[in-house]
Amino acid sequence: MSRKADAPVTPWARQVARAIATLQAQTGISHAELVRHCGFSHTYYYKRLRGDEAFDLDDVANLAAPLGVTLVELMELAALMPEKNEDDRGAVVKVDGAELGRRLRYLEDTSVYELDIPELDRQLQTEGFSFNQNDWTELTTGTATSSVYEAILKRIAQAFHVPDEYLTDTGRPAWADRIEAEIDFDRAVQDAHVQRIAARSLGEVSAAELRALAAAIRG
Repeated sequence: MSRKADAPVTPWARQVARAIATLQAQTGISHAELVRHCGFSHTYYYKRLRGDEAFDLDDVANLAAPLGVTLVELMELAALMPEKNEDDRGAVVKVDGAELGRRLRYLEDTSVYELDIPELDRQLQTEGFSFNQNDWTELTTGTATSSVYEAILKRIAQAFHVPDEYLTDTGRPAWADRIEAEIDFDRAVQDAHVQRIAARSLGEVSAAELRALAAAIRG
């Protein structure tokens, strides 16, 4: 059987994707349940939901019922979605995929803050994106130069309370090392249940000195 040709990603196709994302948020149906019902692979669904490729009419027809609407109602909702050019989603930054993955794993393992992926997804839907566990895994296991929407990285940085540039600029290793030393210090302080001292309040302390302080707190 020949492979079905991909539908073109037009402004209308992006409006349809936003309507689908809106209905999914309203119904509360999970990504896993939705793709299982429609017989999609996760990758197939996610690429179309975030606008990399387009849903075709058969896809939309399959999605309508589990989203609690008819095909006509889904199309009517899509017509009400504001038109956006692809550029409206903001800048795309090129990053070292392996280094970005390392930094994200460091945040996940060490930060005193946790990433709430469903909440991140809700925030990003207002900017024309969707985000899920598969997207997170893809970012954390990158191995090559990657192009990533800056808005996504900024939202992740905000969730972990680190400067945006820690994720959007994968160069500057000495500066990144200082940020990571602060994160390690804050983790040590929390784990030891001592009075909260923010690493940034310590002033001009080197990354090595911060790590030494963290080690001393841990005993």
